[in-house]
Amino acid sequence: MFRYFERSDQRYEELQKEALLKAKEYQHTLEEDLRVEKENRLKKAKLTQQLKLLLNKYDKDAGERTKELNALDDNLRARQEEFDEWKRTVFDPQEKKYYEAIEERRLDELRAQLQLVRAFMMSRAARVLQRAWRSVAERKRKMRGRRGGRRGKGKKK
Repeated sequence: MFRYFERSDQRYEELQKEALLKAKEYQHTLEEDLRVEKENRLKKAKLTQQLKLLLNKYDKDAGERTKELNALDDNLRARQEEFDEWKRTVFDPQEKKYYEAIEERRLDELRAQLQLVRAFMMSRAARVLQRAWRSVAERKRKMRGRRGGRRGKGKKK
């Protein structure tokens, strides 16, 4: 029985050592986990802060860009209205005069072309008539030559 108690005491001491070892391991693991958790919290806080700063910077930049865009849009509208007014009052009348002048010039050129065509046709007709008249006159001259020359135009006796 004594051995039984001795073994029991040994087993008790082993279990106590093992419990102490497990408690130390648990404590060490707990401290390590707490340290890692603290580091992670710090990282999370740092990243959250950076994210907030970036979001604020983005919001500020986007706000400025929106204001700039609105100002440019207003400027564009004003310029467009000025352009439309200028186009209506200055450009359109000038464009109308320009097209009228172009049309008048085209008609003048057409008239000049027609005049040249008429002059050419008249010149050609005159040449044709002159050629025909010369042909007739030549035939008359040849006919006179057949009758015996030149006769006087007086009374016949």
